[in-house]
Amino acid sequence: MMPSPLKHFPTLVNLIADTEMTENLVTRIAAIALMQAHIVTTQVHDVVIPHLPPERRAIARTFVGRLDRRRLFSLSILDEVDALRATLQDRVDAGTYTSWHGDADHVRGGYEVLHVDPAARTLGKVIGELDLLSNLVLATISALDAMREAGNLIHR
Repeated sequence: MMPSPLKHFPTLVNLIADTEMTENLVTRIAAIALMQAHIVTTQVHDVVIPHLPPERRAIARTFVGRLDRRRLFSLSILDEVDALRATLQDRVDAGTYTSWHGDADHVRGGYEVLHVDPAARTLGKVIGELDLLSNLVLATISALDAMREAGNLIHR
């Protein structure tokens, strides 16, 4: 399994901790999510669909169609991101393997070598972009829900 390139970045929760949740902040998060959706749409069109076998392309095309129609801010999109991510992770896993490389004189034994084919490496980067999109969508939905619930509590 290829590690996520985002593991070294702080989670979105940590990035917005101690931040006042205002309409302006929610709008900014939503704008970033929309920009990320554009990035993901381009990558799915240009990278993912060509690397998938024909029988596996429908999930990617359906997902991109939904992003193109701006149906981004719902919990069901997170399920679609997870499904596409799982499909891509299977392809990455299939293109990644380890082997043993003995040292020159076979004195110390050797070491493991990780081999990742170019398609798996490329798809692994798309997985990172999907993870970021998922986090941004969830942050936007959660922020909107938090503002709505806080308003309800205040007006009781």
